[in-house]
Amino acid sequence: MTTRIAPHCARLTAVDSSREMIRMLNEKVAAGNIVNIEPLHLDFSRPEKATELAGDFDFVFSSMTLHHIPDPESFLRELIGHMSPGGTLSIADLDAEDGLFHDDATEKVHHGFDRQELQSSLESAGFANVAFITAHVIEKKNRAGKQTAYPIFLLTAVKPQP
Repeated sequence: MTTRIAPHCARLTAVDSSREMIRMLNEKVAAGNIVNIEPLHLDFSRPEKATELAGDFDFVFSSMTLHHIPDPESFLRELIGHMSPGGTLSIADLDAEDGLFHDDATEKVHHGFDRQELQSSLESAGFANVAFITAHVIEKKNRAGKQTAYPIFLLTAVKPQP
């Protein structure tokens, strides 16, 4: 997604908690001579690490990441502090699911999100104008061997102007 969004941005900070994903992005950036992407490794399991983010962001996009963050509420509260007033947050992630989406049963993840509960978390963090749509449905054989549909929501929210 990063390389697709980059042409629409003056500057893009690409954050990932996986050093391997950052390495792969660095290779793409170098190979494509892309000058407006700054890859940054950041441990999302520790929301306080967000202090390493420099500046305020006008737009924050996350794809299939939030369900991997141990404390999404703390993360959202920390994140809003790094956004510009009027900045937009956009998150694509799993709707609440049966717990069988991930193949590794020992992986510590949330089993998707209830939209109303997530909206309450976003509003408690200070976001406004929260809206959801179903953006996609992943059809896959889950780890129980059953073909299952897993809806993916796309939410948008805004950091209010003062």
